[in-house]
Amino acid sequence: AAHAAKRASALVAMSRQRGGDFQADGGDHVSDDEDDGNAADDGTSFLSAGRRATRVAPGIPAEPQDMLGVLKQEVEALQKQERDSEGHLKQLFVKEFQQGAKRRSVLLAHQRVLNATRTGLT
Repeated sequence: AAHAAKRASALVAMSRQRGGDFQADGGDHVSDDEDDGNAADDGTSFLSAGRRATRVAPGIPAEPQDMLGVLKQEVEALQKQERDSEGHLKQLFVKEFQQGAKRRSVLLAHQRVLNATRTGLT
């Protein structure tokens, strides 16, 4: 409740600096000096408007500490993905290297046989 009151006070101050207007969530234009005659709007206070205007965009936390937490989680996820990718690439390299070493030894053995055959023919 105290947090909502602080946010509402900030919205009121911002509203006064802008001549009474501010944007609530969803793009609703709210003015404290306009009355459109709608009775449903008469009960809306800045406290309730402040609760509706807590997020900058859907899925993005409005509080800096929350944003830092989300960013930290994303960085940790990227680091884990990097480690996993590096491990996978290392496994692929080792596998290919071992296959290449076997292929080389087979080719060298075949070359020795061919050289022996050539030596026997001359």
